[in-house]
Amino acid sequence: MKKIYIILLISIMSGVLISHNLIPKDVDGIIMSEEGSSRATAYVESNKILSNKETKFVTYLENGYDNKFRVMLAEIKKNRIQKNVCVGYSLTNHGGASIKFDKTGRIYIVYGGHTSGLKIRYSKKPFDISDLSKEIKITKKGTGLTYPSFEIDDYNNMHLICRKMDLNEDLSPSKPSLNYFKIDISNGLKILSDKELISFPEYKYGNFTSSIAIKDNIISIIYRIYLKDNKEELKKTSYGYIKSVDFGKNFLNYRNKRVQLPIDFNSNSNLEISEKFLCYISNISYTSSGEIKFILTELNKKSENSYLISIDNKMYKKERLNNIYDLVHERKINVYVAISIDRDDNIFLAFSTLPNTKDESWDSPNNRISYFKISKNNVDLIYNNIKSTEGMSWLPNIEQNRNHFSNRYKDIPMLIFSEGETTNDLYRKVNSKVISIDF
Repeated sequence: MKKIYIILLISIMSGVLISHNLIPKDVDGIIMSEEGSSRATAYVESNKILSNKETKFVTYLENGYDNKFRVMLAEIKKNRIQKNVCVGYSLTNHGGASIKFDKTGRIYIVYGGHTSGLKIRYSKKPFDISDLSKEIKITKKGTGLTYPSFEIDDYNNMHLICRKMDLNEDLSPSKPSLNYFKIDISNGLKILSDKELISFPEYKYGNFTSSIAIKDNIISIIYRIYLKDNKEELKKTSYGYIKSVDFGKNFLNYRNKRVQLPIDFNSNSNLEISEKFLCYISNISYTSSGEIKFILTELNKKSENSYLISIDNKMYKKERLNNIYDLVHERKINVYVAISIDRDDNIFLAFSTLPNTKDESWDSPNNRISYFKISKNNVDLIYNNIKSTEGMSWLPNIEQNRNHFSNRYKDIPMLIFSEGETTNDLYRKVNSKVISIDF
């Protein structure tokens, strides 16, 4: 068992006392695996943690055998792993899973992909991972589907978004798009709808980081557009928001104006278009009143800035995270930020930071995890491991929106992250530790 201790800080900002409370107990971190892949807990758009009363369910990606990676699903009670199941396999280290409950408590897991189709399995009994359904594939011939984010509504429909790219014979990609699937989970996972939300067929590569949430039967989706043609980056990025009030038939922007699909740089759904910064977004979250919130990071060679984006009642607001920057001191926030909001509308942010110098890139071994709670007058440092000597810590994930079996969070959401080596090679296996911390 890995013991982790919390740091106490106090600062004054803008005339307001910002307290940084010490959690009144030691925190036990579980090393869930020492054979995690280089992207074991990636990415924030895919929910990795579920909870029901005293039970947590956590998914991560392990190094496997025969040129495959294992998709794992663990059950944790009283800070101990009770069960650990290999759900299936991925051909690359980018095939990590996303998990959600349906309204009965069955656990659905979507995984694999990247250079192939996605796969779905579900637990046959509520809150029980010991007996899973057969693997069902979502495939489109000659394409790779990846980075799944999904929700399940109260009417047995799964709403799944993922990136699609055509694959050439050498598996090099082309014609990137972001696809939306509506799937009937009560009818053998029958696909009811398949739409291209974003499409740039003239480009070789696209990354449309995207995240989906459902509240009060309103589907909300955030996205960002990043494109490359061969090795040349397009010097233009954007991020945006769309919603559907009719379960995916039509999509609107935040001003309730109809959005023409597929989205491009001229779409009325884009919140901002930039030729000066690369933009990155977190997963999506929402308050008790339904206000949408997520984190935007703008990055170029000279600067890095992260903002809290809020969307509500035809209003769009962008606020720099000044209180967070005052606390991470001479460090900058890496681009992968996880966000969650509790029933009292406290905001939880987990991210990795690295020294604020020009020679530090996103894959620096000096990445370290920080985890904060933001309430009305306080910013509480829940955890950081800046002084750790264990190697690179990154790819944090915290439990995201909870549609079923909760009154929203009453405690601090569980944190997981990867610690160790990394690689840009999709098929190379390097070991990282998978660490979960339940506060």
